Amino acid sequence: MIDDLSKTLKAILTQPGLPAELANVMIMFDRPVENFNPQQTAINLFLYDIRENLELRSNEPSIERNNGQAVIIRPPLRMDCTYLITAWPFGGTELALQEHRLLSQVLQVLSRYHTIPKQFLQGSLSEQEPPLPLTISSVGAIRCLVNHGNQSVHN
Repeated sequence: MIDDLSKTLKAILTQPGLPAELANVMIMFDRPVENFNPQQTAINLFLYDIRENLELRSNEPSIERNNGQAVIIRPPLRMDCTYLITAWPFGGTELALQEHRLLSQVLQVLSRYHTIPKQFLQGSLSEQEPPLPLTISSVGAIRCLVNHGNQSVHN
């Protein structure tokens, strides 16, 4: 589920029609260690926090009937996944200003959406209901749902 969430964010940040500078960056998900040094201009999305969202928690199971048998399905966990987004310009002058411009462009793209549009959802997230909220610049940036067992996974 978490890898599908990261792929979903990558799909948003690589969609057609982005500003040229942002459209040509490499999207990464690396841990930004001290010697982190991409060899081309990059946007790095580091997943640094995953927590259950207790406000959205439900304790009500659902019952599914199949061939005369009832199966009790526990409600999905609701998770907040928080990413640290950094920009890494490569080459040129005024690297700090390039970094700020890239970060501004990323924020503009992500802030277009209060929920993640269906066309960007990847893998197990493609059947997400309700839609995934997307919050920028706050704690709990992206809320996720996780079902138990072999049930479908939602983010």
